[in-house]
Amino acid sequence: MHMAIGILAALQQRHATGRGQQVEVSMQDAVVNLVRVSLRDISASAVDAAHRQSARAQVPGTTYPCAPGGPND
Repeated sequence: MHMAIGILAALQQRHATGRGQQVEVSMQDAVVNLVRVSLRDISASAVDAAHRQSARAQVPGTTYPCAPGGPND
């Protein structure tokens, strides 16, 4: 959906100005948009994350601790 909207916007600008564009879409932004409602419901739950089971397939049902020092810290 994000890529399609970007392509349509680029085509519209090319039609208006005659110049093309490079379209880039962040995979992380697109995936978070797909699961945002499920993530909201899970993060608002009072159940401990280590014992929570997901009712939806697109959201992980178990949380695993990560080692510190990664690129997203």
